[in-house]
Amino acid sequence: MTELHGNLTGIRDSIKEELLSLYDVQVDSGVFLPLELAQRLAALSARIRREIAVYIARNGQILSVAVGQSDRVSLMDFGQRRSGSRLSRVRCIHTHPNGDATLSDVDLAAIVSLRLDAICALGVDESGQLTGATISFLAPDEEGQLTAGPITALAVLHLNHPQLMWTIAQNDLLDTAKE
Repeated sequence: MTELHGNLTGIRDSIKEELLSLYDVQVDSGVFLPLELAQRLAALSARIRREIAVYIARNGQILSVAVGQSDRVSLMDFGQRRSGSRLSRVRCIHTHPNGDATLSDVDLAAIVSLRLDAICALGVDESGQLTGATISFLAPDEEGQLTAGPITALAVLHLNHPQLMWTIAQNDLLDTAKE
């Protein structure tokens, strides 16, 4: 069942319908984030002046759409792992309506605790334009512990590069090799 999660107080029904329509977006499994989806998230986030998070499964299905406050959104666990040592098979994309695409300490803690494949913050200015993107992957460190990988600032246009999904697959294989 498709429903909106989070803080929906004060959001017009027409915008709720636009947010619900995000569930209809099918992302190609080889694409981390299509530019069109990033732009829709940015425009909606600017209109409601709140963070929006979408959770995308590796097969490209939008699993959840959540609305937060102006400076945070609650992150969710989808428990889609094949085993306790695997990645979640879900990536979280969320907006920062203050224009700063920097991942927060909370974001980096969430990627580890939820075992997300990746987390990405999209900076959004007040006119709804994307100002940048920052991404981090979950990968094993030298001791085999899963940690937030290198934090990388990207031009938004590069979020559809196939290397990003390849990195997720490789990180999952590295983790799987320990089983």
